[in-house]
Amino acid sequence: MTSVMRVMLAFQQGILTLGLSFGLLLKQNEGPGDLPVSRLCPHSVSGVFSVRHDWTKLILTHHWPKTFCTLEHCTADFNYWTLHGLWPDVGNECNSSWHFNASQIEDLLPEMKKYWPDLLQPESTSFWKHEWQKHGTCAAKDQDLNSQHKYFSKALELYHKLDLNGFLKKSQIVPSEDYYKLGDLEESFMKAYGVTPKIQCVLGQYKRHLPTTSNTHTPNSTMVKTKELSEDTRNRIVDLHQAGKTESAIGKQLDVKKSTVGAIIRKWKTYKTTTNLPRSGAPRKISARGVKMITRTGSQTLGQIEICVDRQFQLTDCERTTDELQISNNEVLPFDLRRHSGYTVCDPSVPVYYPPVQATHKGSGLFKA
Repeated sequence: MTSVMRVMLAFQQGILTLGLSFGLLLKQNEGPGDLPVSRLCPHSVSGVFSVRHDWTKLILTHHWPKTFCTLEHCTADFNYWTLHGLWPDVGNECNSSWHFNASQIEDLLPEMKKYWPDLLQPESTSFWKHEWQKHGTCAAKDQDLNSQHKYFSKALELYHKLDLNGFLKKSQIVPSEDYYKLGDLEESFMKAYGVTPKIQCVLGQYKRHLPTTSNTHTPNSTMVKTKELSEDTRNRIVDLHQAGKTESAIGKQLDVKKSTVGAIIRKWKTYKTTTNLPRSGAPRKISARGVKMITRTGSQTLGQIEICVDRQFQLTDCERTTDELQISNNEVLPFDLRRHSGYTVCDPSVPVYYPPVQATHKGSGLFKA
């Protein structure tokens, strides 16, 4: 064996020994508040680390309780915007073994119940459990967020620092029976924060205004489609199922049909997701005239406002996806508009309704048309 080969072999052995020693040291020193190597690098195999695109910004999402509870048939007496979540722009459920533990945030619970409430089940912690498992475990890749307490306390800190409620009142943007222009709302945000948020709405009574693009009869075209459940409700069903509750008990608790509960659980077991899967066949095309008619006769209800920060927790623009940019340019119709009345990026050409807590407008719910 040549001297060069001996040196190379010794070097390889040294690297292997150092790696094993480092791993053992981390394991011995790991405490309840420490972040294990498996959580820092969940995609490492046999010491070879795969390259993964990490998150670059956090999305602090606020929702207007009145709009949410009109969608979900719950009761909300909150007259201020509450937190929906703190979401990294990359990653979901990054560590399924890192379970939520409410005792680790016990000191934060009074504040969370006030500003980050579970609007569906006020006395439950399942909403926060879902937020931690889906988003918190991904945010924890940052040292400043690598524990449940750090994650939830940082969300509350940002909520108070940005003070969306105070800004809206100061800008005289208040719940009203009148309409707002999306451009005016975005301009006010830019002046106050210096960045562009993402403002999301629920489309109004668009279905009654859609013209048919063909006289051809479509099978089941006369059937009325039932309202689809929101992602929050579907995820709540899975959480309750994992907690050991029966389909009947879950249905009664969330006021959802037992058959629907069963279908969602089966989908989750099969595909490991509760998201609605694409349906076979192309969606029915809606003519340009139809889009204009929706714009002219419909309205949209203010639902969520996302404000983004970078890894240093400094304000930054909330980017829109390609589809959302197309929507804002009226090039395509929102997929959510074809599927169900969920949140979608607000259309700049459609009036915005900011519903009062005690909305008095007559019509279909609070969604004016």
